[in-house]
Amino acid sequence: MKTLINNPRLLVFLVFFLLVSNIGVLTYFTIFKSSARPSTRNGNGVVEHIKKKLELSDTQTEAYTKLLQEFRDSMKLQGDAVRKAKLGFYTLISNPNLTDSLVEKQGQQLSTEQSKMDLLMFHHFQKVRGICNEQQQLKYDSMVVNMMNRGSRFSRSRSGGN
Repeated sequence: MKTLINNPRLLVFLVFFLLVSNIGVLTYFTIFKSSARPSTRNGNGVVEHIKKKLELSDTQTEAYTKLLQEFRDSMKLQGDAVRKAKLGFYTLISNPNLTDSLVEKQGQQLSTEQSKMDLLMFHHFQKVRGICNEQQQLKYDSMVVNMMNRGSRFSRSRSGGN
């Protein structure tokens, strides 16, 4: 370590090397990664994907875009309710006078909010299915089942690890 500190050329080289490697990593993630995937920030990537997979007409695509925006708006509100319920539930940890009934009540509130979120998603899927013709509905049904079979990363890692 002393030789590293006593050698200013080596220190300058290391700092320069670290700076160049950080710039390289940042460039990779900002330029190459973002251009490789379609943007889903405004929903166009999702809309184009569904349009292509189900072969939606322009009228169906327009209806799907409207449904998607309504769904996102309602999910944002419900997501806020779930976060609020989670906060209420997990802040109970610091309560020294905690009772089982209070934990149960807050757990039920959280469960209710998460259930509402699942129902919103289910009804959205129903509405999207409603704009499809019979052939598209078959494709859509299998898409939804495949998507639900994938599950969350957490559930996959837990079940796959045991």
